[in-house]
Formats: sequence, structure tokens, C-alpha cells
Amino acid sequence: MFKLLETCHRFKTKLVTVFKLRLLVLFGLGGLACLALPPVGFFPILWLVFPAALWIFEKEPNRHRVFWLGWFFGLGYFVFGLYWITNAVLVGGADYLWAIPFALLGLPAFLAFFIGAVVLAWHWFDLRGWQGVLVFAIFWTLAEYVRGHVLSGLPWNLIAYSIDPSDALRQGASVVGAYGVSLAVVTLFAMPLVLLGDRRSRAGFVALGSVLIFGLVWWGLGSYRLAIAPSLEAKSEQITRLRLVQPNVTQTMGYDSQRIVEIINKLASLSFTELDPTTSAIIWPEGATESLFERQAQLRQSISQALPEGTKLITGTPRATIVSKLSAFVALNQRLESNAIDTVSEEWRYSNGLVVFNHLNQIIASYDKYHLVPFGEYIPLSNYIPLKKLVQFPADFTSGPGPRLISVKGLPEFIPMICYEGIFPAANFAIDQTGGKQPFWLLSISNDGWFGTSSGPYQHLTQTKWRGVEEGLPMVRVANSGISAVSDSFGRILVASRLNNTAVIDVVLPNSLQYQTIYAKYLDR
Repeated sequence: MFKLLETCHRFKTKLVTVFKLRLLVLFGLGGLACLALPPVGFFPILWLVFPAALWIFEKEPNRHRVFWLGWFFGLGYFVFGLYWITNAVLVGGADYLWAIPFALLGLPAFLAFFIGAVVLAWHWFDLRGWQGVLVFAIFWTLAEYVRGHVLSGLPWNLIAYSIDPSDALRQGASVVGAYGVSLAVVTLFAMPLVLLGDRRSRAGFVALGSVLIFGLVWWGLGSYRLAIAPSLEAKSEQITRLRLVQPNVTQTMGYDSQRIVEIINKLASLSFTELDPTTSAIIWPEGATESLFERQAQLRQSISQALPEGTKLITGTPRATIVSKLSAFVALNQRLESNAIDTVSEEWRYSNGLVVFNHLNQIIASYDKYHLVPFGEYIPLSNYIPLKKLVQFPADFTSGPGPRLISVKGLPEFIPMICYEGIFPAANFAIDQTGGKQPFWLLSISNDGWFGTSSGPYQHLTQTKWRGVEEGLPMVRVANSGISAVSDSFGRILVASRLNNTAVIDVVLPNSLQYQTIYAKYLDR
């Protein structure tokens, strides 16, 4: 009896050891999957990662344990894919050191629950062979969609972006969007599972062959679309010249009046040196001035005098909006050295915004960011969570009313996106709010100084340009530091700055498509 108990104990210990080993292997496989993402972009690695992970999931009979196997795979994927978040925390200095473990492991641990749920649901269906692969791909895509919408949503590093190095494969986004491409990617790279173990069957080989043929057709149609690209583009009646200014200002916490003056001087020097007078717009990045640009009368006057008559300045800036009259106004703006505030009896609401400014010293259009970064621009449940947000503006930013189309004389209509907003599919949703008027381009302004020298800026750039492929519109991206770039309606980068370098880019706005993409017309909701 004693020997039997001892044998059972050893067998149980061996099972636990094997399970722990599987957890480590899956964590490593999740990390390996990140090699398919920017900036490496080695997507063939997924032909190893997905079949191996699914094979291990199948071997686990216990559904409680299989969830944790999936969770560890997701943990590896998100830890290595999102490690750059710690750079943003480090910008905050000693006050935020406590948050490093939460940034490095806390957020990935939360996101990994989506992958754990995928594996658990897939395991419950208990399908093998090609049917199992297809069901897994569907569940994976649904999980990506849910994490892109639940709470405030974080659709960062969708598996679709792994195939970005292929211009041809990227064109699938114009039909089914990023989420649809994710479904195709998982199906394509997980299907070799049918060759492992006892799964070999005629149906399995037919399924694998069909998926590979689908991949070739996908690539072929994308290549054909690129070959006939000129005939798909709308011919513009006028040339739109843009100057993109990347000042590469070091990210710091807090606001200093002397620093603001130095930043403006640098921006002005980069903007007006050897400027072509036919330039339609000069574009500054997110929060370029680090002050309330609309309230800086002298600053605006000096800039307007340097602007050619037909040239607009588009700049990111904190914005202040009157909410209601109060008997006493706390001097928030005094901290911003904003002497242009003309009253002390009003309540102000602050937003992360964009304004369009002309040579007559007039603000002719504006936009307020509506999709804010939790803990970066505001603190969720701030009455109960005693934390300071990373962006040390005197007050929390508030959300704008939603996406909109900017229409000003001398510029083709465009949809603005500020930083974080560029990672969300469905940019063209703004058309529903503008009477169906079509944009000609997308503009994304950002400050990737939070990412440092990491994979973050490359991932952010990739996700932003995919919005242009989905909508059939050129994407203009201007960053404070990071990578500024212009991509055409097919997601091909035409010109780009180097990572974290001061840069001035003069470019002619590429043509948009002369028709709406299938995604923009039917699925962009």
C-alpha cells in the first residue's frame, strides 16, 4: 500500500513538473511570436509558434489547467510586445518607480486573460484537425476585437500587423480590415498543425493545401492591386505641399516657461527655414507648444507674421474650453504662464487638441481628442484611485465630442487623429457625422517620446498606416520624437524620419483612392 501511494505521489509530482515545463515553453512561444511584429517583422516564425502552441494545448486534458497554458502564452506575447511601456513610466522619475512592475507585468497579465479565454473556449469544443484550427482562429479574432473595445480598448499589436512587411498581403485590410486579416493570419499559420501526430488525414491535407492556395491568391490579388495602383487613385486638381516638423524634444514631466520658449523657437526655425511659399500646411506634432496655443496672443502673432498667405499651421496643443461661470477661478493657467487668460471668473475644461491657424492670426478649425489614454491623460475613477497621471497637465484632460472631418480653404478635407487614436480601426466613422462628406487624407499627430528607443514607435507607425489602407487614404504622421512618415493609400511608406531625430520633411500629399474601399463602405462601423 505504501509503495502504491509513493508511486502515485511520484507520478503526480512528475505531472506537475511537466505542466510547469509546458508553462515555460508556452511563455517562450508567446515571446517568439513577437518576432513577427514590428520592428523585426519575421512572420514565418508563426508557422512554428501557432502549431507548437496548439499541439501543447491539445495534450492537456484538464480544462482548468488549459486556461493557464493559454494565459502563459498570452503573457509571453504581451510582455515582450509591450515592454516599451516601462519607458513611459521611467520618464516620470522616482515618483513612478513603483509602477514599473505593473507596467511590465500587470497590463500583460490582464491582456493574457483574453488568450487564456480563447484557449479554454477552443478546448471546450474539443475539435481536432482543420476544424479545430479554424475555430481557434475565429476565437482569437473575437478576442482581439473584444480587447479593442472593452473598457477603453487596447487593440495594440493585433496579429494582423505581423504580415506588414509584405505590401501585397497588407492589401487585405482594404477588404476586411485589421481584424479580418488577423483571422486569415491565424488560419494560415496554424494550419500546419494537421501534419502533427495522428492528425494526418486526407481532409487535413486538403485543408492545408486549400489554406496555402488561399495565401497565394491573397498575395496575388494584393500584388495585382499594387500593379494597377495609379488607375485606382483619384487625380487631384491641385498639388498639396506639406511640411512635417519633428522637433525631437526630450520628454519631461511638468511645464516650464523657459522650456516652452525654447521649443517654440526651435519649431519656428525648422518650420520657416527655406520654406516653399506654395506649401499648403506646416504640421507640428501632438502637444507641440506644451502650452495653451489659443491663449498665447503674442506667440500666435509672431508665427502668423512668418506664415505665407496661403499656408496654414496645424499644431497639436492643449486646449481650454469654458464650462460655466464661477465666483472664484483657481489659477491653473498661471502654472502655464498663460497671461492671455482674460478672466478669473470662469471654469475651464482642458483637452488634448489640434488647431488649424492661418496668416491672419486666426484659429480656423479645431479638434479635441476623444479617445484618451487611461492613466496617461486621465485617471479612471479618480475619486477612488489616488494616482497622478503621466501627462502632468494641471488638470485631467476630458474627451472631445468624437471624430470629425476638418475642412478649411486651401487644404483637402482630412480626419485628424491624435496619438493613441491611430491604433483603432474604423477611422472613417467620422464620415457618418459630417453628412457623408468624404475625406482626402488622414492626419495623425503624436508624441512617441514616451517610448524611448524601443519597438514602440515602430509598432505605433505600423498600426497608424494600416488605417490608411483600410480607408483607401494617404496617412500623414507627425511625431515629436519617434518616427514621422507619409504613406500612400496602400500603406507604402513614401518618406520617413529616423527614429528620435530632428527632422523636416517636405512632401506632396499622395492621392487618395477614387472610390471607397470595401472595408470603409461596409465594415467601418
